[in-house]
Amino acid sequence: MIFNKKCTEERFYQVLNVLKSFDWYPVFNNAFELKEKHIEWFEVNIPNIFRIDNKTAWSKIPNEMLEYIKNIPEFNEKIFNKIIGDIKDD
Repeated sequence: MIFNKKCTEERFYQVLNVLKSFDWYPVFNNAFELKEKHIEWFEVNIPNIFRIDNKTAWSKIPNEMLEYIKNIPEFNEKIFNKIIGDIKDD
């Protein structure tokens, strides 16, 4: 299913592969950013890890990816906004 609409397995993987090609996913904490400064995970100061809220994480979605999602026939804005929050300009 894509946005709660039935689809074939072929269609599902077609959309999934395009989404993967953007090589982007939302990041909900700064752990990997802190890790970049160290060689090993045990060197990371765990108390410095903080949560990134849903709206901020999803606001970084590439415009091309967002446009692709919004233009697939299965797109449902209500479901999309429920998943990612309303990231439209405030």
